[in-house]
Amino acid sequence: MKKIFINSIIATVMLFNFSIANVFANDEHNPYDIISTQNGIIYELWSDGSFTSNSVKDIFSKAKIIKIPNSISYNNKTYEIDMLFFEENDGKYFIPESAKTCKSLSMDNADIFRGIFKWNKLKEIKATNIYTYFGDIKNCKNLKNIFVSGYKQAEALVGEISDNKNLESITFKNIYQIETNAVHNCPKLQSIILSGNIGNIDTKAFSKCKKLSKVIFKNAKKVPEIGKNAFKNTNKGIKFVVKNKKVAKSLKKKLKGSGVKNAKILIDKKVVYQNING
Repeated sequence: MKKIFINSIIATVMLFNFSIANVFANDEHNPYDIISTQNGIIYELWSDGSFTSNSVKDIFSKAKIIKIPNSISYNNKTYEIDMLFFEENDGKYFIPESAKTCKSLSMDNADIFRGIFKWNKLKEIKATNIYTYFGDIKNCKNLKNIFVSGYKQAEALVGEISDNKNLESITFKNIYQIETNAVHNCPKLQSIILSGNIGNIDTKAFSKCKKLSKVIFKNAKKVPEIGKNAFKNTNKGIKFVVKNKKVAKSLKKKLKGSGVKNAKILIDKKVVYQNING
């Protein structure tokens, strides 16, 4: 009986070792973690097919205009690039060499786009078809324009865009949620365009943007939910531009508690409601 038991253990160990050998053999030819450098950009790729999070790991290109490609080729395989993420594990921001030269940064079909910190030459960001999250865009002293569109079938969120002292305009399209304190302390921000299906504007989403004077709900068929003090400390007499009377009436109700002072609601250039205080 003891001999049978020992033989069973030996067989199990041999099977386990054979499995490990197979895994290592597979990894040798098809590793789970690959680093590839192309056109001044370093990518981290996952190759097993069960988990896709192919990301930009670093950018050392000295180009003024940087567009992250949708996909790259490596060993005759194509990998979709779905993450641009410059926040390190300890919560600090990694500033790549490209931050010294890049004036325009864009990416399409990203799952996550975040962690742009002190890119002091950067003037514009364009992120299209975002699936999950756009945010943590901080302290870019020359950043003026941001355009973000969410993928229509997803529910993309916008997080913190803060302390960008010269930011003037933002466009959010098909964004499900603009989170609490999302756009904070951007003193020169003057206009916001919200187009497509914006679902929620959370508490203090646009607070402390003292020059914010115009919010355009472009072609919106309905008004998103608006959280408490979402527009607190914005420009007195801030204008909201909507499509029709039905949307204007709904917006008037939802601005209660939003922190606006003497706000106006317009259809095109015609004022339909004024002196709204929230």
